[in-house]
Amino acid sequence: MDIVNVHAALLTENKIKLHGIRWFVGFLLIVCGFLVMFAWHFFGVINEVLSEYFQVSESTTDWLTMSAAIGGIFGGPIIGFLFVLRPTVVKMWYIVMILTTVSAFVIFAIVIYIKKYLILCMIAEFAVGTITMVFFALLPLTATVWFGEREQATVLGIGWLSMMIAVLVASFVPMAIFSENENIENEMTHLSLLFLSFAAVGIICLGCVCLFVPNAPKIPPSYAELQRLKIAAGNNNETCATALWRFAKEVKLILVDRVSATLFVIFAVVDAVFVAEYMLAPASSRILEYQNSTNPVRPHETSESRGNVLLSYSAGGLIGCVGMGFLADKMKAYNPIANILGISMCVSVTASLLGYIYRVKPLEYTSNFLYGLITLAFYPFMQEIIKQHVYPSVQESTQGIFVAFIGGVLCVVIPYLMRTAMTKFAKVAFYAISVSIFVIIEILIIGIKPTMKRFIYDSNEANSADNEQNHDENAD
Repeated sequence: MDIVNVHAALLTENKIKLHGIRWFVGFLLIVCGFLVMFAWHFFGVINEVLSEYFQVSESTTDWLTMSAAIGGIFGGPIIGFLFVLRPTVVKMWYIVMILTTVSAFVIFAIVIYIKKYLILCMIAEFAVGTITMVFFALLPLTATVWFGEREQATVLGIGWLSMMIAVLVASFVPMAIFSENENIENEMTHLSLLFLSFAAVGIICLGCVCLFVPNAPKIPPSYAELQRLKIAAGNNNETCATALWRFAKEVKLILVDRVSATLFVIFAVVDAVFVAEYMLAPASSRILEYQNSTNPVRPHETSESRGNVLLSYSAGGLIGCVGMGFLADKMKAYNPIANILGISMCVSVTASLLGYIYRVKPLEYTSNFLYGLITLAFYPFMQEIIKQHVYPSVQESTQGIFVAFIGGVLCVVIPYLMRTAMTKFAKVAFYAISVSIFVIIEILIIGIKPTMKRFIYDSNEANSADNEQNHDENAD
């Protein structure tokens, strides 16, 4: 029986089944997200140390992190089009993502060890940023392909959790490596070995994907997946031109849908403001806080300050992303959560402003913890609402790509504007602008009033993926 008839039969029979191997797929998703985001964010904490080691300016090492954002902007439309062109190919994209990440880690290790060709690290970071678009596309797609109706938002939260764990480790590890102020050559050797270790983890992960993970389960685990397969079956023979046109139509639908477009803008701005605070504010510390000091600031001190900011942010994010994913799967209304998130953002940034004005570091780190918790809770919340408004007209891969693409654009533009404001008007201007932005965000959140549309099959338990009769915790 051909694939079209198989999907038609499944839709007719309402045949769905949960598979035990989905938890192994979820584990691989966590590992892949960790490797990609670790490769992206690691250099942001130690750019002053790298500047000293390679004898280049700090603005040059800033581009190690910015190159990844530019790679995301470049790769977003291309990866999105390719996902539309081959909507049922999932396993191949895991393989491509892991291979690219492993290659980047090997390049990082070699360049740092030989102390030459920093440009190769920037090229590798550009590739990492591009391949991160694959992860953003695979995150919601994996949730639909492998998980049941009441598990998908939780999977989105777990995916964001893997990224936050990576950011957390990328904050802590360089602080540990460079905290003792030992011979910098020895520290860089340890760093090269660390990158090779992560490359080895990626190779193991690649072997698991190739040997144990099928492209998709034999029987779909949810009605969302049944819908996706039906749509994909009619699109598998599309030409490049028709696939490009369909991708453009899906992007247009997201843009004209008021709820989805507003959520995308909120996500991008929230993420970009933090990138500005994390990567660019500490990098300007010599100008802003120590310009009248007679004691020079060591690169290790600035890297440690940045690391503590990101450490507190990431710790909050670990709680927020999974907690919100779980709530989105269990709750019956979105509006209370939306209002709480908007107000909490304003409170968090205000606390950060007070911490800066009165030089109270614990208050600043606490506000970053709360900001991380709120921000990462917002991601699965936002993706869940978007999916309700545009799916199945817009595929999961397009939704994920668009989230990352808009975020990547503003993560380049907003940090540059923030840095300009800080160098001219001091860091207090950064927080004043941040508070103003989040007041606007709260107004937008209240204005869109997202509504609950999930679990439309709950009233018919015979058709529910959560019906115990349909559970099979053993992989086929």
